[in-house]
Amino acid sequence: MRTKIIITTMLFGAALSAQSSIFTFNFNTIVTGSTPSGSSIATMTVADSGANQVLITLNHNTTSAAGQFITELWFNISPYQSPVQTNQSPANKFNGGLVASQNGVGSAGVDFDLQQSFQTSNAGGGVNRLKPGEAISFNLSGTGLDAADFVSLSQGNRTDVYAMIHLQGIPGGQSVKLGSVVPEPASLAALSLGAFALIRRKRK
Repeated sequence: MRTKIIITTMLFGAALSAQSSIFTFNFNTIVTGSTPSGSSIATMTVADSGANQVLITLNHNTTSAAGQFITELWFNISPYQSPVQTNQSPANKFNGGLVASQNGVGSAGVDFDLQQSFQTSNAGGGVNRLKPGEAISFNLSGTGLDAADFVSLSQGNRTDVYAMIHLQGIPGGQSVKLGSVVPEPASLAALSLGAFALIRRKRK
């Protein structure tokens, strides 16, 4: 019995020391442009994926209307650094690599630190566009980097926005910039706490 308690404590301690976190950004606030067709257009998750490394995943949700596609992603990093980007997937959706400039990239008077562009060509029926039901991902690494570094507000005329996308393909040839104003945290360490509580309850 004592051995089991020691093993459980060790696992619990390891989970806490990792302090892995995930943050979800919901792009549902119009910053500028036309009202898009569909609802819940896109989400981005930022997750710790190793020491000094995070995984960025951008999902263009299936509830977005057919024909709409995401062309730009802007977000922040604090404290500022220029992270190294690897593992763009799928590679055909990307238009170049990550651009980093402190409060130096953005649009519509909203300033961000990081920008990623995506393909816009309609060649092959727009096969390379980031369309509804599709997702992209990439890794970022840097000194002391973790998911919480990306929960940082924009500068400029909208200081309530944490990240922003540009959505094209709205009827009439219009486009819209959608921002995320409330990131939602989901701490893996907290999940570990819950698991430990269940183990203790079962023992009692």
